[in-house]
Amino acid sequence: MPKGKGKQPDQRGAGAEKTSRQRFMELAPGRTDRVLKALNTLGKCANRSTYDFRVDEVAKIFDAINKKVTTVKFRFEQAKPQEETFTL
Repeated sequence: MPKGKGKQPDQRGAGAEKTSRQRFMELAPGRTDRVLKALNTLGKCANRSTYDFRVDEVAKIFDAINKKVTTVKFRFEQAKPQEETFTL
């Protein structure tokens, strides 16, 4: 099965599938860490003794980053929570 497509079997048992919560908890921390590391790497470009940049270029970089963060955050906020069912 191609990576990232469909449900992956859980390695602990034959045929056991991971829940959507388990997949989120497995993937989200690593993906978040990669984003933070990339931002840290970008921050190294702020060293004026090594790099020459203009204020307008920095503004353009952060406009793009902020736009993408806003878009992704919106997707999380719009995700429908599972409907609760009433039981007695």
